[in-house]
Amino acid sequence: MKKLIKILSLIVSMIFSASAEENFYIDEYGSAALVSAKEAYPDFHPGPCAGGELPRVLDKVAVVIASEKQIKIDAVVKLFENNPRFTHVEIIFFSTNVSSDIADQPIGIANGRMGARNRINNIKKGGDLPKRDDAYVCAIENYFEAETTSAPRDHAYVVIQGPDGQFFEAVSVGVAIARAVYDDATKDAEPVMSDEGLFTGYSKTIGSYLEERYEFCGSDWFREVGAGIDRKDQILTTLDVENPWF
Repeated sequence: MKKLIKILSLIVSMIFSASAEENFYIDEYGSAALVSAKEAYPDFHPGPCAGGELPRVLDKVAVVIASEKQIKIDAVVKLFENNPRFTHVEIIFFSTNVSSDIADQPIGIANGRMGARNRINNIKKGGDLPKRDDAYVCAIENYFEAETTSAPRDHAYVVIQGPDGQFFEAVSVGVAIARAVYDDATKDAEPVMSDEGLFTGYSKTIGSYLEERYEFCGSDWFREVGAGIDRKDQILTTLDVENPWF
């Protein structure tokens, strides 16, 4: 009798375990692919807009992060801590919530860049910079590249402005999802236009749709679509410690 109870318990356990691990997205579309920034944008070169070799930073610095989302804060902290240019200096981090002035779901690299740049500009307009002359400002805008690819993909556009006003820019690896899912996610979303009348994206994020349909985490769904990384990991793919871009 005890043996029978054990067997039944094992079967019940296996049923619940299989149910818990079921992933309807991966079952239907397979795991999401990763697309490197170099493959996605062969003509894009991360680094300072003005070019030139970057010297080692020797003095204490402050970093203002244009977000209060913990994922982005953690990613920016790691970007600076892992950058060999900042290895021997004290870094103080600040964070503030600021608008991108574009769609909640930006579409296209130009809008990703604009959203990140807008966040930095809005920090300056709002007077949220610490009163010091060693402050870097960092903004991250996730966007979808969808119009020129069969598998739409999410990239992070990262912009850092140095204390001297110089801009540094990079694009992360892309997480590609099924076209059918992207089309479903955007078909009822309102297009959002800029003040100049240009399309910037949609009123509803792809993450929100994935949360509603598959019960994924709306703000960090990469592992749940089988990408093998999370959003923080994605942002950190911008950093090459052998040749840092900022």
